[in-house]
Amino acid sequence: MSFRARPPAELAGLSLAVGTAIVAGLRTLMHADTQRLALKWPNDVLLDGAKLAGSLIETVRFTHTSSTVVIGIGLNLDGEAALAARLDAQANPPAALARVLPAVAMTDVLAHVLNALAIMLELFEKHGLTPFLQAWDADHAYTGKKVLILENGHEILQGVATGIDSYGRLLIDTGNGIQALASGDVSLRAYIL
Repeated sequence: MSFRARPPAELAGLSLAVGTAIVAGLRTLMHADTQRLALKWPNDVLLDGAKLAGSLIETVRFTHTSSTVVIGIGLNLDGEAALAARLDAQANPPAALARVLPAVAMTDVLAHVLNALAIMLELFEKHGLTPFLQAWDADHAYTGKKVLILENGHEILQGVATGIDSYGRLLIDTGNGIQALASGDVSLRAYIL
């Protein structure tokens, strides 16, 4: 996908907008229990708190007039138990779409998600992350909850997740003020006593 030229900081919010599109597309298939889907900053989609999907954005070209990106999406359709068996015991548990849509055709999933992505990309190209902020905050699994931020497996910050800013940075209330975190080598986890 090519966009008019945007500073790299503005493109950082694209992965969050992609997450809202994945959720929107899946919700058109689910019809019921749509609240079981949630977002986890910066690029995961959760089902019942377990990782269902994720996205990666790669900028392949950036000029003074346009930016070209490749959007990759991984979505677990089936085989949840097999996925769980292959993961490290400390990894977040996986989910598969078959948990809520056991007989769904892969082509239907693809069509619904791609339609939602097409709408999202048109809006993002014109307005950036702004049109998606409210939906993202409403669907973020950790908004208003105490969280830990890890870097290379070590805790670097804890506080309450309050949302995201217009650049897609996660906002954490540490009790001493709000800190904005950019995605990168940090990982978000629920705070467990």
